[in-house]
Amino acid sequence: MTHTTTLAFVGDIFLSGSYRDVPDAAQRRMFEGLAGALQNCSLVFGNFEGVVMAEEPSGLVPDKIRMSVAPAYLPALRAAGIDVLSLSNNHVFDYGPAAFEASRGALGRAGFTVFGAGLSDDEALAPVSRVVDGLTVGFLGFTCASTNPAATGTGGFGVALRQRTDILERVAGARRGCDLLVVSLHWGEEHVAWPSPDQLKFARALVDAGADIVAGHHAHVFQGVEPYRHGVIAYGLGGITIGRLRQRVMWSGVAHDYHFEPQPRHRRGAIMSVDIRNKRVAGVRVTPVTIGEDGRPHAHAGARTPMSWRLAPAVWRLPGYAAFFRAVLFMQFRLVPRVRWLLNGSAWRRLKRAWFSVGQRENIE
Repeated sequence: MTHTTTLAFVGDIFLSGSYRDVPDAAQRRMFEGLAGALQNCSLVFGNFEGVVMAEEPSGLVPDKIRMSVAPAYLPALRAAGIDVLSLSNNHVFDYGPAAFEASRGALGRAGFTVFGAGLSDDEALAPVSRVVDGLTVGFLGFTCASTNPAATGTGGFGVALRQRTDILERVAGARRGCDLLVVSLHWGEEHVAWPSPDQLKFARALVDAGADIVAGHHAHVFQGVEPYRHGVIAYGLGGITIGRLRQRVMWSGVAHDYHFEPQPRHRRGAIMSVDIRNKRVAGVRVTPVTIGEDGRPHAHAGARTPMSWRLAPAVWRLPGYAAFFRAVLFMQFRLVPRVRWLLNGSAWRRLKRAWFSVGQRENIE
């Protein structure tokens, strides 16, 4: 009888902002709602956003939202079954290389295998591996430059960019050293529930080069899953946590208050479970995850979900998909905000007050 090994993949693990205000006892119970979906998995992967710090330092960094994570969350993550973390993202160096090194040490002591970032190019690009049920599973991590990460390239600290010209060669080389290769990608249009044409092309090229599983994250919404040739691609898994952010930031030299309030689309993520038999992908399942107002995730095994039709939809392969994707961006970021403004009574009242105040000043003059 052929043995089946199940690997699970979640997206962004966001534990900053309002998660700092959660009492210690609730922090330890944060991931209990995932236990049933992850308990039979031999290995669970996620993307860890932020820096492990007991206290969050004050101060501003130009053009950067900074994210810190309380150490009490680490045993809760381990108890849920998560054991491999990508650090290849735009927040792992939010507080500099020394804080990164301390954070990486804390994650290691908590029992996590981490990869994808380092104090040199070699560290950031080095694959790591785990032996699971006799299988050697390798991991590589890359980050898109558009996410504004601390990027390597001059021998300094940072993460490896997805725009590197040697990625396919590195994937092929890493694949020769393991039975199964996972490539983690921090990428995609933030808050957009569709992968870009560039994502589709590049992820498929990674599988052609030797990757068996591509795990995407960063958009904070589910972007779909596609079986492709011998492998499987998760373009964006959303996240298993999302919190409110209230932070003083500096953009383009101007300091102001930044507020992020999660929308319903941010509170829906996914767990991708991949069955491995004879060192090959044999089956894929997607379990929906919802995140409550208290920030706690809950997996819904066997439930029907609006995300199910985004499992390899036919539109991805149509010649006009690039135009469709541009239309999605226009609708979401240009048209819909303007329609909402027009339908907002308070906006019209402000405009009316401004109009009449100008007229009154002109009459006085």
